[in-house]
Amino acid sequence: MANDFWDSETDDAALGPERLSGRDVRSSQSMRRTDSNRPNAGKRSQSRKASASGIPPTSRANLASQPGFYLVPSQRRAEPVSALQMLNLENIAANEIGLTEDMMTENAGRGIAEVAVAALCDPAIQIRLGAGGISASAISHTSSIIVVLAGNNKSGIRAVAAARHLGNKGVNVLVCVVGIERERDLLEDMRQQVRIFKNLGGRIHNKIELFEQLRKTSHSSSATVTLIIDALLGLAISFEELRTGDQATVYELIEWANRNEAFTLAVDVPP
Repeated sequence: MANDFWDSETDDAALGPERLSGRDVRSSQSMRRTDSNRPNAGKRSQSRKASASGIPPTSRANLASQPGFYLVPSQRRAEPVSALQMLNLENIAANEIGLTEDMMTENAGRGIAEVAVAALCDPAIQIRLGAGGISASAISHTSSIIVVLAGNNKSGIRAVAAARHLGNKGVNVLVCVVGIERERDLLEDMRQQVRIFKNLGGRIHNKIELFEQLRKTSHSSSATVTLIIDALLGLAISFEELRTGDQATVYELIEWANRNEAFTLAVDVPP
């Protein structure tokens, strides 16, 4: 995939040299200190040396007893952000930095779409598609379908934005929004994303319409659901807080996703 596939001005700003973490600063300062008064200065551990030279200090093989998330291909361990930490970061972005909700929605949608396209190039998915070795630029011309399950919450809003980005790249996308039958009751930002998606030729389905469309697709073409983007529940909205009718809809969609052979990409916390 070309480096400018998802170009954004925010990317350039985020990669500037001033983006140095406190850990990096402390590490840089410590390396400048003299070691003359330390008798074991010449016997630093391999991990310390690796850290100073830019080589990953530990590998996934060495951390087999410590399950977690790891970056590929560097195999560096990535500490996850909790729901509360994510909310705090978004509050800082809005109140201190000045990012608007529309800006964060667009950036999040672009990011979700980028991850989804990368997931379609995963060897396991390509084997299922019978498209081994296919490039990211050609993935939209395969028989894959991405299903977006969006709740009436911030995560769902961003997932609909991601569906728009995917559709613009030629990917087959089916979008289901919980509560679309009562569109006037949806959040204003959700109504805006739905409106933009429709203006670009997209269609929003309710649960019944989605299942019917999937049934027709399975009988009329070789297309298959390859990836499910799950944005049914958000960081600030739990299943118990949904109205009874929406709870039933969300439950049925979750059950369908669990039974489906497709891979699932959870926008926030998997249900």
